[in-house]
Amino acid sequence: MRKINIIILFLITVLSASAQEKRWENNFYLGQGLILDYKNGDGEGGMSFVAGYGLSYRFSPHWSVMPGLALRAVAEGAPAEHFDDGRDYDTFSFLDVPLLVRYHTGVSKRYFTFGFGPVLSFCTGNDIYYVDADPRSPLNNLKKCKTFSLGLQPTVSYQFARHFSVGLDGYICLTNLKQHHGLTSGGIYIHSLTCRMAFNF
Repeated sequence: MRKINIIILFLITVLSASAQEKRWENNFYLGQGLILDYKNGDGEGGMSFVAGYGLSYRFSPHWSVMPGLALRAVAEGAPAEHFDDGRDYDTFSFLDVPLLVRYHTGVSKRYFTFGFGPVLSFCTGNDIYYVDADPRSPLNNLKKCKTFSLGLQPTVSYQFARHFSVGLDGYICLTNLKQHHGLTSGGIYIHSLTCRMAFNF
């Protein structure tokens, strides 16, 4: 009987410690930043907006993995410019699926987190070609962007309160986004840097 009581007490202690040790964490975040639309050898600036969710699993005090889902919208140039000079600007939206490996400098309220990993991107809002100089161009009304692309995401954030952090997220485009349709050449690579606010629990 005494041995059973000892075993029960040991199990209760282990389970209590496991329950108190937080391993899973929900992360909701919003961000806005700048893009570099590197097209046919020339770079064009623009804006980006990101809203996402990540589920973090901390498998040690300092290391975690975080898969997630994010909606990312990018727009080259200023919106008014679309009507001013007749140029064909890029505007896309993507569903991103990042898988990040993260290192945490601490486990208390205030610490830094560094992350890196691949991102699978699916184009959900495609732009179309419009050749202003040639209304009869066979490119007109064809989609510009491929359905699938691959990127890398470096991140750094600072946990400044129990449930809040701020940080910077990068996106490095690894694959050519451009749909050629057998009519064009060159490529489109959209890189971004986003300032992000996150709520986690």
